[in-house]
Formats: sequence, structure tokens, C-alpha cells
Amino acid sequence: MALVITGHHIEVTEAIRENITKHFDKLNDRFPCISQKLSFKKEGHEFKVTAEYKTDSKGIHVAQATNENLYQAVGDVVDKLTRMLRESKEKR
Repeated sequence: MALVITGHHIEVTEAIRENITKHFDKLNDRFPCISQKLSFKKEGHEFKVTAEYKTDSKGIHVAQATNENLYQAVGDVVDKLTRMLRESKEKR
């Protein structure tokens, strides 16, 4: 599944793209998806990352994380998505 990565007023470099793709590949191995999007922007000294993960059975899951380190914020948002998807899977 294609991953859409958007940086608001920040260039999406190859290193950023590889890091995000690595995180989402691990997530895709556990939870199949229809579409996935990640956007980030810098607000002051922090990066705000928003991820949207759409599954066929449980709809759309959206998570946000803020951190001074972009890579850490991406890891945090993927962790939040993992928890959301695991909880919705257990409920089913």
C-alpha cells in the first residue's frame, strides 16, 4: 500500500522518507490497511506529526504526536497507532 508523506513548509528528504517507511512497514505487517498518510510540520521548536491509517474493518485511525525530534515524533505516532489498532482488533 502506498504511503503518502507530506511535509508542511519542510522538505521531505530521503532519510526522513526511509525512516517513516520503515516504521509503517512494520505496522503493515501486523495490520493490513487500505490507505495510510503521514503529515508533519514544525511549530516553534517542535514537530507535530499526524498519521491516518485506514483499515477495511475498523475505519480510520488518527494519531498525533509532538516532539522536538522529528524521528522521535514519528516513532511516537506509530506507537499510538499500534495501540489503537491492537485495541480495536481485541474488541472484535
